Amino acid sequence: MNTNLILLLSLVTIMYLLIYFLDKYLKKKSQSYINFMTKHNIKIHFLYITLQTKTFNRMIYKISHVNITKKCPSIKYTLIYNMGVVCTIVSIPISVYVIVQSVYSNLVKPQSSSLYMNDNEEHYINVKPLVIGVNLPMSHLFYYITSLLVCIVIHELGHAVCALHENIRLNYVGIVLVFIIPVIYVDIENIHTAQVPISVLAKLRIYCAGIWHNILLTLLMYVILYSFPILTSPLYLVNEGVQVTHMGFNSPLKTTAGKFGLEPFDVIVKINECRVVNEMTYKQCLLQLNSSKNIKRGYCLTNEFVEKQQETFKSNELEDKDDCCARNQTKHLCFVQSNISETAKSVNNNENRIKRHVGNNAYRVGNGKPVEIGKLTIYKESDTPESLKDTRQIEETVVEKAKLLVVSSPNVSNNSNVHSKNNTPVRYCMQARLVLDNSKQSCVSSDQCSPLTQCYLPLTSHALIQIHLRQKSPYVLYLGRPVDVYNTLNVNNYIQKYSESVTLAYIPSVGHNMAVYISILSSGLALVNAIPCYYFDSQHIISILVTRSYLRFCIHVLSTLLLVTYFLLFIPSTLFSNPIKR
Repeated sequence: MNTNLILLLSLVTIMYLLIYFLDKYLKKKSQSYINFMTKHNIKIHFLYITLQTKTFNRMIYKISHVNITKKCPSIKYTLIYNMGVVCTIVSIPISVYVIVQSVYSNLVKPQSSSLYMNDNEEHYINVKPLVIGVNLPMSHLFYYITSLLVCIVIHELGHAVCALHENIRLNYVGIVLVFIIPVIYVDIENIHTAQVPISVLAKLRIYCAGIWHNILLTLLMYVILYSFPILTSPLYLVNEGVQVTHMGFNSPLKTTAGKFGLEPFDVIVKINECRVVNEMTYKQCLLQLNSSKNIKRGYCLTNEFVEKQQETFKSNELEDKDDCCARNQTKHLCFVQSNISETAKSVNNNENRIKRHVGNNAYRVGNGKPVEIGKLTIYKESDTPESLKDTRQIEETVVEKAKLLVVSSPNVSNNSNVHSKNNTPVRYCMQARLVLDNSKQSCVSSDQCSPLTQCYLPLTSHALIQIHLRQKSPYVLYLGRPVDVYNTLNVNNYIQKYSESVTLAYIPSVGHNMAVYISILSSGLALVNAIPCYYFDSQHIISILVTRSYLRFCIHVLSTLLLVTYFLLFIPSTLFSNPIKR
């Protein structure tokens, strides 16, 4: 169950109760309070607050009478809004079809939570409402509220401007706070009983103006998004990696005490063998690592290299008798040769025995010395995008098997083979960085290796992740879950050219996110208002286009039932889905 969303709704409900009862109390005790509320047309109800004002009337009047035909004689208001009438009427059946498809897909074949779908599966259109904490991260609340306000203002401005241009009086602007969602509307003179009669086409222009404005706003945002790399090119590089903008306080990848690791403004260009171009490819690379195939990835090594790298040890140095590296060998990992069928079974059997390798702390190795960086508080599984969840249940409150191996010129020692007991495969304690540097290719079994090389699998349940940086070496080597990398790093598509400023790092990202949210919410607002149900714009449009009253009634009722069904089907996924917090 989405406990965070329920908690938020509960807190807001309690706040509204307090405001509601305080309002009732003050109305009984204070006449000045009543006068103030009456003067400003403020009304407090349970779960919503309304405000009616004429403050913006003059500004809207000026906007509606801007003479755009002075410099462009061929462009007229009527021509622009006539185009809006055509586009809006065409969008009505399209919107109904999209909502019907969404309802059908949820009833007949609920959408999988997986990021990828089987190619053999039948695909359905499924439009979902955007809800903070459910399918949007809580950190994007600013983008959501701001973009929603912009879309609503542009929508209502369309009705008001077009009405004034048709000589219909604007009464006031209404502002409503419904729970935590702001709503703005304009109240105009009744066009059916107006002092100056207007044509049917003029009425359609007024009712279609809001949807038309949202369509134009969506198109404008798409143009901005496609041209954004060009607009930002003087100061930023695009599609050349991702820049680290923020690191979690307890991130195991964070540089501490001057030791080498990831830092803000580092540019990630590659993760293992996967090239990172932008945020999308960055996430895809981590998704690939999260698969069991990549977690079990081995390395093709020559026998000569293995013989040189294998470390000797004394049995009393080992804290875990089933491991092959001593606790002080923090640069090393235990490997098994994957050349017999029993090897894979042995790796699985030993996954639960190697907690010793890092213990309850994450370690970074710099200049050949381990540095304890403290316990890493892990995100709960419910905080993680579904596609990045680890395959096993996350129960620890700290990362028990996370290890950052960043070593500079590690020493090589020649030692003899180490054999394990009870007929288990031979285990080799080798320096992790040298294994990766000398590996000919990745593998799962020795069959995939070239002649004179064998496949060696790390004896660990986590992925060995190489994070390559732009103009910086050596690469960062991290042993842990890919999901921890995703959760504790914030990255940006836009790489600064000339300076390393936190403010400049966020400017293009904020602009890009705003354009994305405005385009999505504006198109969504146009889609919903095009449904001919009660209280929406299309109700009035259909009332003008359809003359038979019984047919209008059927259209309005069926459309309202369709939209109500659509939102009711979304409620279970809202309450019981795992929230996205980042």
